[in-house]
Amino acid sequence: MENAEHGRVTAAVALWAITGDPGATLAMLEQVVVRFTGDDDRYGDLAEALRGFLRIGTVTPAARRSLRLVGARDLRLSAHRDYRAVLDDQELRSAIAAVLALP
Repeated sequence: MENAEHGRVTAAVALWAITGDPGATLAMLEQVVVRFTGDDDRYGDLAEALRGFLRIGTVTPAARRSLRLVGARDLRLSAHRDYRAVLDDQELRSAIAAVLALP
């Protein structure tokens, strides 16, 4: 899970689904979200991490802080620069709001 270039988030959520222990999964999801507050622009990873938090039903304090920063950005949350940017942005902002509402 830690050494994979792609699919780390999927592997982390699968690990939680198999073991029932959210520790390692939450750490991986948090890492993706915190990294996104910097210069990371892997919107697909962010969306997948948000779905992971929602599936587990909780979010870490560091991820919560980072999601507040990401949500406050004054730009579209999308890799696209056409009409898809609006759709992506709405989807990600909705998912961020749902994750921030978790305990």
